[in-house]
Amino acid sequence: MKRHISVKVISYAKLQRRYGGKFIAREDGKVLASGDTYPALLKAIRKRRLDRQALIVGYVPPKKAICIYAGHAG
Repeated sequence: MKRHISVKVISYAKLQRRYGGKFIAREDGKVLASGDTYPALLKAIRKRRLDRQALIVGYVPPKKAICIYAGHAG
């Protein structure tokens, strides 16, 4: 069974201003739950009875954080 995935553009700067340093759960470009820790986010998801299969979960680094990404060329 194929699932249709829609991608919405979101402002990362806005996410950092509001949710910097937090874990968030998104669906269709909207933040539906957040928490200071991953367990706190899971608790918020359960409390709101959100469909966990439909959520995109991630961490939003603090506004002034420096992120370094390394890859493997090969």
